[in-house]
Amino acid sequence: MSWHHLVASAMFAAASVLTGATDPSGGAPAADTTDAQIPTTLTLTISQDPLAADQDATGRRSAVLTCDPDGGNHPDPATACSDLKLVGDRFEGIANQEICTMIYQPHTVTATGTVEGKPVAIERTYSNKCVLAAETGEIFAF
Repeated sequence: MSWHHLVASAMFAAASVLTGATDPSGGAPAADTTDAQIPTTLTLTISQDPLAADQDATGRRSAVLTCDPDGGNHPDPATACSDLKLVGDRFEGIANQEICTMIYQPHTVTATGTVEGKPVAIERTYSNKCVLAAETGEIFAF
């Protein structure tokens, strides 16, 4: 037996002890060591000027975002979930380096539901749509 084969065998044995796996050439099958992802389910809303064409009569748009698996009626759930995974339940944590105007057209957002199993209920107001996008990425891009 070569030195490299001995080292590889020792590493496999150590990994087997740590993970509970067995030799794949015989015995019980190796245990799955990855935990299932805890799903995220959020109802997201954006409120602004009620005269905007893409809103209902209350001046509000909404979308449902699910992650792990990515879905819901959000237009880009994969990107929104990727952004959400970067910041967890700190929705404003993205902080893109966008230059936004100082025009005050407030956008109030809410997110209710769960992020990786943790309950979330937030409401924040951003000075305009550009600031909202810069600070939350694709999460509220609907």
